[in-house]
Order: sequence, then structure tokens, then C-alpha cells
Amino acid sequence: MTSVVQQVTSGVFTSVTLIKDMVLKEREIVDRIQESTQRLVSNGYSQVTRFYHKRLATINSRNFSREIERLNHPNDYESANIESILPEVAGEQDMEGARESLIRLQEVYNLQPREMAKGNYLNYKGPELSASDVYLIGKTAFTIEKYLQAVQWLTIAVDLMSKDIAITDPYVETPSFGMISPGNTAFLTDAQTYLGRSLLRVGDQENARKLYTSLVTDDIENENIQTLGFELKSVGTVEIGQNQVITKFYNLCQQQSKTSEPTSMDSRLRCRFAYILLPYYRFHEEILSNTPYISMFYDVITSTDAERIKKDSSAIGLTRGKISPGLLNETTSSFRTSHVTFLSDEKSEAAAFLSRRISYLTHLDASKQAAEPHQVVNYGLGGHYALHLDVFLEERAEMKARFENYGNRMATFLIYLTDVERGGSTAFPGADLVVSPTKGNAVFWYSFTPDGEIDHLTEHAGCPVVIGEKWIINKWIWTYGNTFTRRCGLKPNASQLDIERDMYSGYRGKHKKQRTRK
Repeated sequence: MTSVVQQVTSGVFTSVTLIKDMVLKEREIVDRIQESTQRLVSNGYSQVTRFYHKRLATINSRNFSREIERLNHPNDYESANIESILPEVAGEQDMEGARESLIRLQEVYNLQPREMAKGNYLNYKGPELSASDVYLIGKTAFTIEKYLQAVQWLTIAVDLMSKDIAITDPYVETPSFGMISPGNTAFLTDAQTYLGRSLLRVGDQENARKLYTSLVTDDIENENIQTLGFELKSVGTVEIGQNQVITKFYNLCQQQSKTSEPTSMDSRLRCRFAYILLPYYRFHEEILSNTPYISMFYDVITSTDAERIKKDSSAIGLTRGKISPGLLNETTSSFRTSHVTFLSDEKSEAAAFLSRRISYLTHLDASKQAAEPHQVVNYGLGGHYALHLDVFLEERAEMKARFENYGNRMATFLIYLTDVERGGSTAFPGADLVVSPTKGNAVFWYSFTPDGEIDHLTEHAGCPVVIGEKWIINKWIWTYGNTFTRRCGLKPNASQLDIERDMYSGYRGKHKKQRTRK
């Protein structure tokens, strides 16, 4: 069994698809454990044998086809239940990442930890979290310096653990910890010391000192208790706050979907038809924002083509999403929790067809000479992408150098390949709008203003996925190859809609005014 555990790799929690595969392989792993125990244990009902029978009974009681169908829905199978969703095949980094995902959901969607511990997530019901789950989430919150969240989780953990420790019969199976012995009081002590250390950092020194006083009388040699005592003399309140943009981002995510307010609506924000070659072959386009320019296309990809894209991407292999992909200093980060791959037109007929459609819809060149391959993304537990710009900024000079032959990312065409039951929206705090992920729809925006300046209002983020599975495609279109495709305005401050209006009128109105002035 040890050899199996040692081969576990991290990166499962960042992709729902990988979690599904893990569940399907669980029986095979348990069978291998049985073979090992039969070789190692010739008699006696060992602890390893009990573990095997317990796991086998759990697996035999499952309807696996139904489990997979419900993997992303909390009814009877809660994606947030770490121990159920990520069993022994998940690495410790996966477990830590899953805990951070729960903290992220709590913070972004303003969830109450006590309700989360009961299995309540935005009106979705699932199994309760155990005391050990709650404690480890609180400990993770402390580690990543989310001290307010740590206080909330650890307070609940202490309450649950106190109830469990009241069971003193050795090796009794409790609701929270499974098989425990009286020695498990160490868990309670650890939770209390981390709670005290968290209270210190949020400015509640009085309750932190009370905790220390009650603990030190029982075990003065405990290192965690000693740490709390030392910090009472040296650690002050940590300033906790967030900037206005982050606050706005959280508010948008909680709304799930939001467009311009009626009081500030631009008369040019409207729905229109986007034509492709033939007049009767057209797509619905909704202008969501004029400044920055953001629009949404409806039904740009069929369910069949979406599945083909996902299948072709999975065949290539999705890897943990990195920041600055392809560079020597690339890193995985909680900034982005997803698995990605790049799908070129040569490797997929569906991808090539989609590139041509994007060109028709946007009137930009989206071929391989003027755009990047399709980036296909699968988000995992609490999957998100923090606030960012798609363009390469000056401080990312190494990225700009890599694309010196192609220019910068002028525009983004983002396609949703799946519906997401809750969460997973795309938020633009600068434009005060958020787009809910709907299968087949696409969001399009220019990252540069018509006069060639970076449009910082296009800073955007992917809201964490609460319920469901999220697949998207990013198509980044370059400036080189589209230098003469995107028209310039007649005035320096002309908006994209101003340019389109002038183009459709053949610039007649503008020329007439200019001649009149002369």
C-alpha cells in the first residue's frame, strides 16, 4: 500500500475530468491493496485488512454510472466533501488545493462555514464535513493567511472535536474521525492552538490568552501551546482588507449574471445579427459594453462540435494550468486552478472549423498566421482564474519577446463548452458586468482601444465553480496579421461602435460634415 501512495501525484483537484477518472480507477487500486495484504498478512485481522474491507464495502455499495453522472452535483455526492471526492489516490497537494478551493468559495460567495460544514452550498444540499475536514480547512486558512476564515473554521472544528472526544471507548468509530482512540485529544489541542494564533492576528488577544491559559495548565510541554504563548508576547494584529476592485469582483460573482444598468445604458448596446457569407446564415450578437467593447455571440458551436473539441483535447492531454506558459520560469499557482491544453487547427478538424467561424464573426484573421491555437481549459474544484489582462505587459518582457513576430493579443474570443449550474461566470469589474457560462455562447472583447492603447478596463476573472463542470476555449487574436483588418476611427477617441457605424455608412456622414466646414 505504501508503494501505491508514494506514486500518487498532485494536480487532480484542478480538473473535474481527472477526478472522474480517479473514481473509475478506485476499484483497481483497492484490488491491488487486497493482493498486497494477502501476501503480507497470513493471519489475524490486521488494521490494513480492516481498511481493505471497509473500502471494498464502500465501493460495492456504489452505483458507479450514477456516481459519475452526479459527480458535479451535491445531491448525495458533495463535491466539497474532500474525503469522499479525493480518496487515497489523491496527493497531499491535491487535498491542500481542495481545502483552499473551499476557502475561496467561502470568500467569493460569502458562504457561512457552519452551513458549509453541514453540507449547505447556495441552496444545494450535500453530506456534512467531518471535524477533521473542518480542522484541516481552518489550518489551511491560517497557512495562507486568511485569518478571519481560519477563526470561523477552527471555532467549528473545536466544537465538533469536543463532542467526539467525549467518546472514550478505545477504537470506537465516530462520525467525525472514523476509528479513534483517546489519544486523539491531540487533534483538539492543535485546533485550539491554531484558533488562538488566528484570534491574535485578527486582534482578539483577550480570547487568545484565555485559550492559552486553559491549554497550558494541561500540557505545558506541548510545542504548539508554547508557540501560542510566545506569539502572545510578539505577534500583533494583521491588517486585513481588500481593494475596491476585488470587492467589486466578488459582488459580480455573487450576482452570476449582470449587464449594464438601465439608467446608464448606451442606446448602442443592443442585439444584432452577425452574418457569415450567406444572408440567411447568421448569428445573434449582443453588445454588452461600448467602453470597453465587449459583446456576446449566441450558439457559435454545436453540442457535437463541443464534445469533439473536448475529446480531441483530452487525447492530447491536459496539464495543470501555469502562469506564463512555455517559459523557463513557469509555475503552477492558486492564481489559476485548471487543466489546459492547446489545440491547433492541424490536430483537430473541429478546431479548424471553429477558427474559420471566429474569423467570420469578428471580421479578424483567426488563422494560425494571426492567432494562437485554441486554449482548451477544464476547471476543477472551486476552479477559477484571478483578475488579469490577456495582453502582455511591459513587466512581462520575456513574453513579449517570445511573440515579437506576432505582436500582442489584440482580442479574445472565449467560448463556453458547458453549462455551469452555479458559479464559473466571467466578470469584468471595470465594465461592471458579469457573464454567466452558457454552453455554445461566446464572449468577445478587444484588449486594445481603437487608438492602440491597452484597455485596462478589460481586466477580467473567472469566478470559482461552485456546482458543475466548466470547459472553455480561449482564442487569442494577434495584432500582427490584423493591422489593416481592424479599422481605425476618424477621431482619436472614437469607440469601436463609432468605427462600425462609420464603416456601415461608408463614412458618408463624416465626409459631408468635413466638406461643410471647409
